[in-house]
Amino acid sequence: MRKTGMVGVCIAGVLAVSALAGASASAAVPEVGRCTRLTAPTGAYKYKSCVIPSPGHNGPFEFEPGPGPKPKFSALISLVTLETVGKATVKCGSGEFSGEWTGPKTASLNLLFGGCLNGATKKSCQTSPTAQADIKTEQALEGELGFIAGGEKPVVGLDVKPKSPSTVLLTFVCGGPPEVGVGEPWTVEGSVIGSIKPTNNMKLAFKLGYKAVAGKQIPEQFESGVKDTLITNRIVGIAPPITEQAGLTLKGETTQTILAEGEEPMEIKSK
Repeated sequence: MRKTGMVGVCIAGVLAVSALAGASASAAVPEVGRCTRLTAPTGAYKYKSCVIPSPGHNGPFEFEPGPGPKPKFSALISLVTLETVGKATVKCGSGEFSGEWTGPKTASLNLLFGGCLNGATKKSCQTSPTAQADIKTEQALEGELGFIAGGEKPVVGLDVKPKSPSTVLLTFVCGGPPEVGVGEPWTVEGSVIGSIKPTNNMKLAFKLGYKAVAGKQIPEQFESGVKDTLITNRIVGIAPPITEQAGLTLKGETTQTILAEGEEPMEIKSK
């Protein structure tokens, strides 16, 4: 009886370790990396998508988390719309979304929007008084991967946010520089989540989808996460400051998404 009990304890221990290993592997995704072919069959995966495992760890492919030696990427934007729930808008006719992967789940990002106009006054909006109608980040932002939805067909998102301890994403003035005390100053705080596709495939390019309706971002949070949205603070004339939730939409020339191209193929792993 004692021997049987010891066997049961050992089996339970093995199962616990296996469950823990599986949980750790699941916790790792989503992440960016490279699915590489090995010279010897010692890899964890059977195929170049690095999704189907090789049980004996004798597959020809292995997934390497994190960026390679060329981590940079950039995307052109054809239309930018920042809209609050109170219907205040700023629209820009061009832009660039650029950055580089800094780890398996993280990136450093910069935003530049051109031809920006206030929807109500039709006056130009700019971050610097010397660059009319240009709105841009004054310091690099952070990007973080997370699940918008899990399950059999997971949807991965890229959260764009200020680097701590800052809470500011963008600042700009519509109609005049703040130094002369005129215009409509805006401060955009918080963060914004957009989808990133495709996943589980080595690609040079990927699509980013940032969409909002009536000032509310779609989505507003990662799966099982807290609400994660943009907040605008603006001053109109001598009225008290106006604070509102806002959403950001970025469109390509012919699509609802923007196409980012990297320096070398990467994989967004979601399984």
